[in-house]
Parts: sequence; structure tokens; C-alpha cells
Amino acid sequence: MIVAQFLVGMAVNLVGLPSENNAFGRVAAMVLLMLHILIALDLLVNGILVIVRASGSSIATFARTGAAGIVVAILGGTMFFGAGSGWWSYLMALGTAASLVLYAFAYVRLVRDGSAT
Repeated sequence: MIVAQFLVGMAVNLVGLPSENNAFGRVAAMVLLMLHILIALDLLVNGILVIVRASGSSIATFARTGAAGIVVAILGGTMFFGAGSGWWSYLMALGTAASLVLYAFAYVRLVRDGSAT
């Protein structure tokens, strides 16, 4: 889902915001933007669920920091639309990359420990 989120975000970046388009472009931009927001909410909910399920396990730290990366990405995206600075977009990309790496480390540890399902 993190990769899907990134790709939809890049599609929004390529198409532009709804206010920057007209006719079909505006509809496409709105659909992509709403999909981007819905995936972000899904990632946030699943990040919380992973924290709950991982509590007390060997991946608890990865779960918490991975979810923190998602929160950073969401905050960066929110601030980007509010302030419009490219630095907020960069923060969003950093949060996305960090959460992807941290969840990958968690998965590798689970596979190594033999507890991945």
C-alpha cells in the first residue's frame, strides 16, 4: 500500500491539482487526490493495527517508527497543500521512504524469526 500511495501521489503531481485543471483533467485530478487521501487514511489505520499486534514482540520498535513515518508523511502532505512549499512535499517523501524501509526491516525480522504468516 505504501508503494501504491507513492505512485498515486506521483500521478497527482503529474496531472496537477483540481484547481490547476479544467473539464476532464479536473475530474481526474480530484479522483486521484481523493484516492491518495483514502490510501493515507488506510495506511494510518493499518499502522495503528500493526502497533497493537506487534506490542511485546521483536518488531515493536519497527512498528512504532514505521507508523511515525506514515504520520510524518501525512503531516507533510497536509502542510504541502496548506503552504505549498516543496519542502513539505520532500518531508512527505521522507516519511514514505522511512516507513517503507522500517516495515521491510520488520518483515525480514519476522521471516528470520520464523513467525511471519
